[in-house]
Amino acid sequence: MTDREVTLVFPGKTRITATFTEGENLLEVLRRSGVTIASDCGGAGRCGKCRVTRIRNGVSEEMLACKCIPQAGDEYLVKKEESFVSPGETGEKTGFASYCLALDIGTTTVAVSLISQSGERVGERRFNNPQRAYGADVISRLAAFSNGKGEEMREVLCKTVARETASLLDECGVSPGKITSASAAGNTVMTHILLGLDCSGLGVYPFTPASLDSVTLPFNELFPGSEIAAETYVFPCLSAFAGGDIVAGIYACEMDESEKTNMLIDLGTNGEIAAGNREGIIVTSASAGPAFEGGSLSCGTGSVPGAIDSVSVYGGKASVTTIGGKEPAGICGSGVVDTAASLVRAGIAGRNGLLGEEYREKGFPLAEGIYFTQDDMRQVQSAKSAIKTAITLLLRRTGGEIYGVYLAGGFGKGINPANAARLGLVPECDLSRIVSAGNTSLKGAEKILAENGRERVEAIKNIAVRLDLPEDDEFNNLFVENLDF
Repeated sequence: MTDREVTLVFPGKTRITATFTEGENLLEVLRRSGVTIASDCGGAGRCGKCRVTRIRNGVSEEMLACKCIPQAGDEYLVKKEESFVSPGETGEKTGFASYCLALDIGTTTVAVSLISQSGERVGERRFNNPQRAYGADVISRLAAFSNGKGEEMREVLCKTVARETASLLDECGVSPGKITSASAAGNTVMTHILLGLDCSGLGVYPFTPASLDSVTLPFNELFPGSEIAAETYVFPCLSAFAGGDIVAGIYACEMDESEKTNMLIDLGTNGEIAAGNREGIIVTSASAGPAFEGGSLSCGTGSVPGAIDSVSVYGGKASVTTIGGKEPAGICGSGVVDTAASLVRAGIAGRNGLLGEEYREKGFPLAEGIYFTQDDMRQVQSAKSAIKTAITLLLRRTGGEIYGVYLAGGFGKGINPANAARLGLVPECDLSRIVSAGNTSLKGAEKILAENGRERVEAIKNIAVRLDLPEDDEFNNLFVENLDF
C-alpha cells in the first residue's frame, strides 16, 4: 500500500483499495471510486447520512465521510446502497428473438426494465441514483454542477447504469446482442446531466435549458462500458422543470387521446403535474423537494428493498410494511404520505404539523432505529403545500372539473389514495377515480418501444402549454394557506 491508499470494506467482507490526494475528504474518494453512498446535503455535513466506520491503528470510530480526511493505511467500513431486481418468469425460456430496455432516470431512484418487443416486462431493476452523493435534490445537483462536478455526476450515473443493466440481463438470461432498442426518460436536470449538456441556465432565472429536444444515441455511447449497442431514444423535455418524465407519463396514461379531462400528478422531486385531454394539456411543476421520495428525510431512502412503503398508526404505535418484505432500512415516498396522514389522523400531530411533545426531540418511531422527526414533518408540510397550490392554480386554468387522477412517481403504485387526498395531494374527486399509476415515466419509456410511438410523443411536446407558477401573483398566499393539514 502506498502513502496515498486506503482500504474500503463492504458488507460480505468485500475489500477494495482506493487512492486519495492530499486534502481530499473520504466522500470525494468514495465518489471517485464509484461507491454509492447517501449524502443528501451534498457533503455539507448536515444530513448525517454518509456515516462510515474508520479503523485507524486498531481503533474504530464512526464518522461522516464528508468530514473525514483519510490517512494512508486507514480502513473504512462502508454500507453501499442496494439495488432491487425483479425478474419475470419469462426470460430466454420464452424464445423471444429480441428485447428492449426502458429507463427512468429519477433524481432519487433509477429504474431499468427489460421488455419483449411486444411490451411484455421480463425483468426490472431499481437502484438509488448514485448522484445522491452530490445532494438529494435537483437544486443540490445544480450546485454541484456549478462547482465543476458535472462530468463526475454524469460518469458515476452512466457507469452505474451500465453495470446494473448488465446485471439485469444476466439475471434474466439475455445477451446484450439481443437488445434491439432502448429509451430513457428523466426530468430536465437529470436529462441534461445524462447527455452532458450545460446545466448552468437551469439554476438561475429565467431558467433556460441548453436543449429540450429528444436525442437518439447508441446505448454504449450514452452509457460507456456497456456492451449494448442498440439505438436509444431520450425523451424530450418541456421546460426547465417539466421534463421527459412527465412527457412519458402523459403518453403512458393516454391523456392526449382522452375525451375527458384527467390529471397526472408525479410526486417526485419536482412535483410535475399535467391536466387536460385530447383538446389540450397544461403542464406545471412545483418545487416539492425530495421529501416524497424519502431523499432528504432523517431516515429516508429510495424505493429499494427494506424501504417502508406503508404505515398505519393505531394506539400510538406504527404498523409498517416494506418493499420485498425485507427488514426496515428507511422510509420511501408512499410511507412518508401514510406516516404524515396517520399521525394527524391519530392526533399525534396537529393540523399545524407540530408533533406531540414526547416526539419532538427524537421523532415518532416507525421501526427499530427508524424515526419520523419534527423536521421530517416540516419538510412534508412544505412539499404538500407546493403540490396542493400547484393543483389549485392548474384547476383554475382548466375550468376546475377533473374526471380522474393518475398518481405517478416511483412510489405511485403503493400510495394510499385516501391518505394522499387527506394531505391535499390530489384534487377533490371521486376517490375511486384516483389511480395509483406507479412509475408512469418508466411505463411511457416501455410503451414507446412496444408501439414505436415517437411521433406521438413529439406531438405531446408540441401541444403542451406550460404554466409558470412563480410568476402567478396568487402562488405565495396560497402556499402559506395550504401549509396546514
